[in-house]
Amino acid sequence: MDHNLISLGIFTAILVVLFLLRQKIGVFISTTIFFVVTCVYLSYGIDPPIPASIIILFVVTTLIAMLL
Repeated sequence: MDHNLISLGIFTAILVVLFLLRQKIGVFISTTIFFVVTCVYLSYGIDPPIPASIIILFVVTTLIAMLL
C-alpha cells in the first residue's frame, strides 16, 4: 500500500480523535496538538519529502490561520 495514503489516514484519524476530545482537553491544548501533528505530518508524512522552505511556508500559514 502507498506510504502517502497510510500517513494521510493516520493524520486524519488523529485529527478526528482530537476533534472529538476538544471539549474535554480544552481549546488551547487541542490547538497546540493540532499544530504539532500538522508540523510532524508535513515533515515526515509526505513522500517524496518536500523542501524545508515549503514546510516553513505551510507551518506559518497554519499558525496564522490558528491565531485568526
